[in-house]
Amino acid sequence: MKARYTIGGVAKTISFDFGLEGTGRRNGFSLSLLEKVFQLVLAEGGASANVYTNRPKSFATNVSNFIVSSMQGSIEDMATYGECVMNIALFAKDAAGFKNSNKLSVMQDAVFGSLPLAVSVTDDSGALVGEYLIDQHPDIVGDAPDDYGFHCRMILFRVTIKVI
Repeated sequence: MKARYTIGGVAKTISFDFGLEGTGRRNGFSLSLLEKVFQLVLAEGGASANVYTNRPKSFATNVSNFIVSSMQGSIEDMATYGECVMNIALFAKDAAGFKNSNKLSVMQDAVFGSLPLAVSVTDDSGALVGEYLIDQHPDIVGDAPDDYGFHCRMILFRVTIKVI
């Protein structure tokens, strides 16, 4: 599969395996596909080298930041389009026992700079599988400790899924 988007005037393409080929699924309403696309785009954008769909229970000792990108709630099918909320949780390791505000802000700026307005996903034959429009005015939830030595900043992006 391929995810295509433009960011900063530069066209980007990410190739990946997903397993929808041959299923006939063409409306883009796969929650797992949407999470995978966000995960790939965020990793490509450089906000963190560590991007997951669930919060890991443990890490190597050298991990100082990571992102959890997951779908929050459900996809609302509106017949011609669908809507959902993607939750991007930024985690930065505390510095000297205190919240690392600078790192969280740098990560947030990188997320905002890496998410395009739209992403089109095609299968290996070039057939359109999904098209996602990403709201450029997300909700930001304040920073909170996670009791594991990290602080988390949540960013909620509304996503419109164009029915194919």
